[in-house]
Amino acid sequence: MGVFWGRIPKELRRNGATAYYGQQQSAAVVEGSGKELAERIRQIVETTGCEKVNIIAHSKGGLDSRAAIAHCGMAPYVATLTTINTPHRGCIFAEYLLGKVPQAARLKIAAYNAAMKQVDALNPDFLAADWKRRGY
Repeated sequence: MGVFWGRIPKELRRNGATAYYGQQQSAAVVEGSGKELAERIRQIVETTGCEKVNIIAHSKGGLDSRAAIAHCGMAPYVATLTTINTPHRGCIFAEYLLGKVPQAARLKIAAYNAAMKQVDALNPDFLAADWKRRGY
């Protein structure tokens, strides 16, 4: 289970694994995405009868997964968590840049949030989603 890029899902299936996608919002705050992912894990466990899932997560998906495990009670249902390019300690460069961004540019970022709402993202918040330091 997890967010997969490139040929990874095909290779997992070729080797007998069943691959699922997390389906959490990538443009939401980590805690919110973690809750969505926790619900998805529950759904997979209940539907398949498996006891635990193995998560492969990319970028913010790793933070979402950690939130699901640490704050949403998913630890008993997760066998492993593998993260790829996850900013576990935040992104100091992004925080620096955002501190320098003028208000006009922040308004343009708000336009991104509005666009994401149009494609079914429930609570997009680009600034909070990817660049703030979190305690995960």
